[in-house]
Amino acid sequence: MKQRSAAYASVPSRHAQDEDYTVRNPIAGFGGFNLFDGLIDHKLLRLHQIRPGAASQLPYDVAWIASSVLILAVGVALLRAGRGRP
Repeated sequence: MKQRSAAYASVPSRHAQDEDYTVRNPIAGFGGFNLFDGLIDHKLLRLHQIRPGAASQLPYDVAWIASSVLILAVGVALLRAGRGRP
C-alpha cells in the first residue's frame, strides 16, 4: 500500500486498499463517454460520423451504441462487485 502524505493522513480513503479500482473505474467511464458520444454527437448533433461516406450510418451507429452499453454495463458490474471487498 502506498504511503500517504501527512496532509492526507487523517482523510479516510474508500479505495486505499483497492488497486483494482483503477481498472474498473476507467472501464465504466469509457463506456459512458462512448454512449454519450454515440447518442449526442453522432445521432443528435451529427457532429461526426463513424464511417463518413457510407450509404447508411444506422448499422455503424447501432453497433457503436450497443458496444458502448455493453462496456458501460461491464464497468458498472465490476464497480459493484468491488464494493464488497474490505
